[in-house]
Amino acid sequence: MLTFGHTARAYLITKAPPFSKIKFNKLEMFLVIFAGNIFDMDVVWYFLSGAPIGAHHLFFGHTPLMGVIYFVVFYLLFRKRVKKQVFVMIALALFLHLFFDDLSYLLSLVGLTAHTHPEIFWLYPFDPRRNEVLGNFLANPNSYQYKMIEFMQYYITKTLLVFLLEILLIILALFFLIKNLIKNNIFKN
Repeated sequence: MLTFGHTARAYLITKAPPFSKIKFNKLEMFLVIFAGNIFDMDVVWYFLSGAPIGAHHLFFGHTPLMGVIYFVVFYLLFRKRVKKQVFVMIALALFLHLFFDDLSYLLSLVGLTAHTHPEIFWLYPFDPRRNEVLGNFLANPNSYQYKMIEFMQYYITKTLLVFLLEILLIILALFFLIKNLIKNNIFKN
């Protein structure tokens, strides 16, 4: 999933029934959306270094263990400044980021998308699949998309269901955002 999809999904978490009645301040909303995207901050390094963007899921920065570290940092930094429910949403945003990144692989297991390797290694560092996939990458780094256009072509053609789900999430998030703006009279002169 791409940044727009992760952002939309994180925003939608704040609109889910258990949380929809909570009044969030700007910091709390920012933290939930940032948590929904934090795993992809490493893309900047890949882009600047010329490393293949499509391989960034293979490394430590995209593991549940790193998600626990992120959560602990969020908690230690903001525990006195945000509501407890925000930490539940942060945890959910972190987990769902990894789940949606791995969705193309999970769908490939049941034949709904092209066969692909695991994107997330849930039991890192004990997941033996990671060594195989990482070994394949190191042996043939050209097999991964280096440029964003190559990545997008792969994403749209090989994992169309995930791409369509991402579009749906974006449309839903825009709907709730516009509804919220209208409710708060943001368009009033």
